[in-house]
Amino acid sequence: EQLLTSELNLERKRVTQDQVTLHLQYAGLLNEIGETGRSREHLQSALELTARLGYDQFLVNAIRKKSAIYEPLIEEIGSPQVKSMLARARKPLPDVDDLIADRKEDAQAEDAQVVLNVTGLDHGEVRLNGSVLPHRAWSSVGARALFYFLLDRKRVSKDEIALEFWPDFSQAKINSNFHATLWRVRNALGSKTVIAFDDGQYHFSPEAQIYFDVEEFEELLKVIERTDNPVEQRTAMRRVVELYHTDFIEDVDMAWADERRFELQARFRTVLADLAEDQFEKQNFTSALELYQRAAEMDSYNENYHLRIMQSLVGMGDKHSARMHYQQYAENLQQEMGISPDEPLRNYAEELD
Repeated sequence: EQLLTSELNLERKRVTQDQVTLHLQYAGLLNEIGETGRSREHLQSALELTARLGYDQFLVNAIRKKSAIYEPLIEEIGSPQVKSMLARARKPLPDVDDLIADRKEDAQAEDAQVVLNVTGLDHGEVRLNGSVLPHRAWSSVGARALFYFLLDRKRVSKDEIALEFWPDFSQAKINSNFHATLWRVRNALGSKTVIAFDDGQYHFSPEAQIYFDVEEFEELLKVIERTDNPVEQRTAMRRVVELYHTDFIEDVDMAWADERRFELQARFRTVLADLAEDQFEKQNFTSALELYQRAAEMDSYNENYHLRIMQSLVGMGDKHSARMHYQQYAENLQQEMGISPDEPLRNYAEELD
């Protein structure tokens, strides 16, 4: 282990096959004594360093020699590159034809079309070529966060990324973390070229086909703001409400994500309230009720929402439910805040008796 520590201290300066092999061997030793967590960490380090080297045949050969030890660990990672490496390791020692075929497969995989269907407003789901990409495929929370950051910001420099992800780190540590995290993103997506770099900025390759619900959400907001056609505006508003299932990537706890989350939520709440009022004014009480109930879930102390919920219920001929709603809200308000509803809401409730 002292030898490993010594070797690790050199990683920031250079990467060698010996370092990769050392990580791999240590992963095997740890796995044999039951320390699977640390074993996976060293295996992941071996794979990341191999990516920085740019070639991996030596690692494939090492895995082949002790396949019983390494294969179960590697299968847990499950990224496209790792699957390719494992498939080559399972083959007999390659002849010239095998090597040529492997190179063709790698070239085809690298040039393969990447199709992404990404939601930021529906539990943060990523579909790669039609299949849901599990969280474990990213290998770290930071990699998934970086994926969304690049997707949302369109084009960003390394300095912009560092400021948001590692603001207090030294330049050496920023470099190390940045390259490792970027590698994890590319690895999860199964393509080295899906994230391109030019003019000092990182961005998704224009060759990738990407649907991102946040982009559609913001395009619809532009339609709502600029159109004078009430039907077109109402259609766009309904689509906004359909798109917004959850707040923006709720599981990413970073300042940039928090700011974006609050911004998108505020814009959604405005559209939701406007559409709810539109439906109420048109006496579409069932639709208005559903929309105002959703609005009240996001802003539980907005008494105008509770008033409209009660009025919608009355408009549907259900005074009893309107009274019950008021009683429940008044009880919650007393328990949580120690106060009673404001006068307009109390007066309306009294009119129902």
